[in-house]
Amino acid sequence: MAESLRSLQEIPIHNRQQQRFLEMRPLTLGEQQFLQLLSSRPCSTEDQVAVMYESSILARHEEGGRGNPRSSNDSIGRINNHIEKLGLAVKMVCLGPNVRYYALVNKLCDDVAKSFATSRGALEVAYFKLILEKIVEDGNSRDGDEPGTSRQSNYFAAGCKGFITELDIKNLRTDLPDPHRGKLSAYAAERTMRSFVSEEWLVPRGNGSLQIGPRTYMELPELLNQYGLDDIPQIIVHLSR
Repeated sequence: MAESLRSLQEIPIHNRQQQRFLEMRPLTLGEQQFLQLLSSRPCSTEDQVAVMYESSILARHEEGGRGNPRSSNDSIGRINNHIEKLGLAVKMVCLGPNVRYYALVNKLCDDVAKSFATSRGALEVAYFKLILEKIVEDGNSRDGDEPGTSRQSNYFAAGCKGFITELDIKNLRTDLPDPHRGKLSAYAAERTMRSFVSEEWLVPRGNGSLQIGPRTYMELPELLNQYGLDDIPQIIVHLSR
């Protein structure tokens, strides 16, 4: 992804649309720094994005930088106008009242295998898909239940209401289909699960259980639909007017 960002000004002009893209007013130094900060984390909360915005765009503006910053979302819109031709976008997902996450994602890729292609093998991809399928299955079995009435506390108001315990996730390694059956050790399953959490594909829900994370909603909504999740949270891509 970093390589894609560095090549932003090196896109060959194949048609008028790309030429118009390259002729757009370039990003300010503050906006470039803001984009770097956004890309340095798998996901960022609204408060974290506000801090990034203040330390990059607003700080540069106060130092005499060009541009007239209005809001973080307006700057994200300008950034999105520049990176859309790379197949990238800064997306926002709303997971409840005042619960918003942002991430720089590959908007042309809605396949988990491709999303993981640079860092994970087929075994980890199959494991993640199995985990997602079980969480959505659990959520569908809870339709009509009031969220938060169970022993789980840190739930999202929007999206899938399902969850899975960490122990059940580790045990799922024995349910992997061929050709992956028997190839994931207990230690590897634990390590892989922790990496899914650190990258916010999954997030803690409380009491030793995990739920679908904001990054999964932003990058893989079609996969979730495929598994039977109809209640996809609102996903917004800001564009500059």
